[in-house]
Amino acid sequence: MSHNARIPGTASRVMSLFVFIALLAACAGQATVAPTSAPAPTQPPETAAPVVEPTQAPEPTTAEEVATSAPESKIKKYKGKIVIALPAGPIDENAGFKALKEAYAKVQPDVELVWEGPSAGSDYTPWLSTQLAAGDPKVDIVPGNYVPTYGKYLNLDKYRFETNQYTGRTWDEDLDWNFFVYKNDKGERVMLPTEAVHIVWFYNKDIFDKVGVQPPKTWDELVQASEKISAAGYVPIAVNIGKILHWMLEVYTDQYVRDWIEYARAQEGDYNFDPELDGKFKFDATDRFIETKFTLSPVRRLGAIRDGKIRYDSPEITEVMTNFSKVFPKYAQKDFFTLDSPDYPVFLKGEAAILLDGTWSMPSLTRDMENMTKWTAEEQEQKGISATVKLQPFNWNTFENPAMTGPLVKYDVRSVESATGIYTSIVDKNPEQTELALDFLMFWTSKPGYQAWVDGWLQSPQGYSPGGPVMVHDVVLPDAMQAQMDSIKMMGNAENGINLTLLQFSGVGDLKDKQRNLFNDTLQGKITQEEFGKQLQKLYMDNFNDILAKSGLANDDLDNPQRQPGK
Repeated sequence: MSHNARIPGTASRVMSLFVFIALLAACAGQATVAPTSAPAPTQPPETAAPVVEPTQAPEPTTAEEVATSAPESKIKKYKGKIVIALPAGPIDENAGFKALKEAYAKVQPDVELVWEGPSAGSDYTPWLSTQLAAGDPKVDIVPGNYVPTYGKYLNLDKYRFETNQYTGRTWDEDLDWNFFVYKNDKGERVMLPTEAVHIVWFYNKDIFDKVGVQPPKTWDELVQASEKISAAGYVPIAVNIGKILHWMLEVYTDQYVRDWIEYARAQEGDYNFDPELDGKFKFDATDRFIETKFTLSPVRRLGAIRDGKIRYDSPEITEVMTNFSKVFPKYAQKDFFTLDSPDYPVFLKGEAAILLDGTWSMPSLTRDMENMTKWTAEEQEQKGISATVKLQPFNWNTFENPAMTGPLVKYDVRSVESATGIYTSIVDKNPEQTELALDFLMFWTSKPGYQAWVDGWLQSPQGYSPGGPVMVHDVVLPDAMQAQMDSIKMMGNAENGINLTLLQFSGVGDLKDKQRNLFNDTLQGKITQEEFGKQLQKLYMDNFNDILAKSGLANDDLDNPQRQPGK
């Protein structure tokens, strides 16, 4: 996916983009995730979101103060070396790690922390694959989503309720374990992230006030606002088709077919059925975080597609495409159909009234508004804006996804929510080394360690730019940044690997291109919205055996979901 996630440091920002893409691409197939007839409300109902409570920002806390706040007399001491291999660029640029290393040394002076990785500009995935393929890998902590098939990551769920010796609390009291769940094919929690991501619509308040429109709460209101904005001479929405394919198609299909969960979840007797989780599951149409409460069954999902329980030639899919066609491409930027065409600069220049983006842009947009009049010609061109353009700061805010409404809509609107920050998996080795790595990871993903990490970046020239709310409890950010993060209301993740996405099953011939072309042709009026669904359904059926083979499955696996594939 095309996400411009930003975290501290130039090299780290590059790392974040690749990690975020890899994670979201993987989450559709690996993240754990009865119909009603009620229409969707224009405003989502209030439900409790699994998000860290807002914190009151005290005076900035130094890494040293945080590290020495741990209950020193109760700390078990270790000796050894931990190799951390995250794709965050050269160590001399990693201000966060330097501060983290200093903080951990104050409580574990005999443990050496080493940061390793490929040389700058290298592809991280093959490098990590090579490291893990060694008979005795030297790496200890890695982002497991890059090589999800590796079989020796530690199942972190076993330690969720262990007491963190640096805080006196259980691990899941220090870190929110529920905002994003990443499991391997065996149903094991093999990776923990530290920050949340939420897709949101940014808008230029000055343009909205000038034109006389309000942030839309429904899709019809978005159409009406876009019409007025366009008539006033502005681009209504800075967005490319990639974001509509990757995010909005999932968000809005979810309003119609969330009940497909019932066809794609593990059932009693299945090889991956979890009695403690799946045995208690009941479909609740008002629960926006339902994906965290059952185990996704790839074989049942594919079986439902094969057997026609999950279909794309339906009135619901037709209506989603009809609604999209009311806005796109008519009210989008000119190069809308270019998959990754830059949209942030269009918004930054004040040419567009709305930008579809993620929470990672909140800190960066704040900085850009403060600094744009001071940019050199080179700095401005680095932002994708010609040096001849005179920039003028403007007031901005955000609004949530406007809900589609109508008799076919069944559920309230959600967002695409995932994870950023650091992604941590432990390579399970001998008991002593694994215990050492686990001790450090608990330190890093609780306030003593993560505050040091954040403070290190805050005190560096690169600065700190969270991708979204920090999910490590009690970590303090600067007041303005904290207020921004506290304003995010988690709505639940529509990107659940179950509903319609035109980018699934990539690598199956030219299926991916044909799916995109269908989407483009529909928005361009070359085929009807109803024909879109019919042709998409035919594409799936014509390519189903190849899809099955690409997934490493056979029809016999779909007929016997109780048997683990390959066994």
